[in-house]
Amino acid sequence: MTLNIEDAPSHTVILSEMPKITFVDNQMIISTVSGNDVIYSLDKVESYYFSAMQSGIEDIVSEDKLPAFMIETDAVSVKNLMPGNRIVVYGVQGIAVAVGVAGNDGVATVDTSALAAGVYIVNYGTRSTKIVKR
Repeated sequence: MTLNIEDAPSHTVILSEMPKITFVDNQMIISTVSGNDVIYSLDKVESYYFSAMQSGIEDIVSEDKLPAFMIETDAVSVKNLMPGNRIVVYGVQGIAVAVGVAGNDGVATVDTSALAAGVYIVNYGTRSTKIVKR
């Protein structure tokens, strides 16, 4: 967020500092978790706006990646699995009709092209997802 202050250079507040902005007694108070509080008289604040300044974060990496389920035309895949983990496709009768095993890349894929149209349950780890093949 950028502030334009009368008779002063503009001031930029980095939003990753999680600022708390309050307006009290004709003042704008910007408080951050690091304790760097700044107080501006509202009479001196000409404008403030949010700009599209990049933070430099290129990618977000989670240490506990959850499985990601993907449906393609003739396949079902789950990524972010441990190598060797299985995905199992069950028919509505509860019978396993297809199985896939995750490779070293953590992806398990099941070919669904031979399955008849219908409702299926895909189980991967502690999760299950219902799919409909048309």
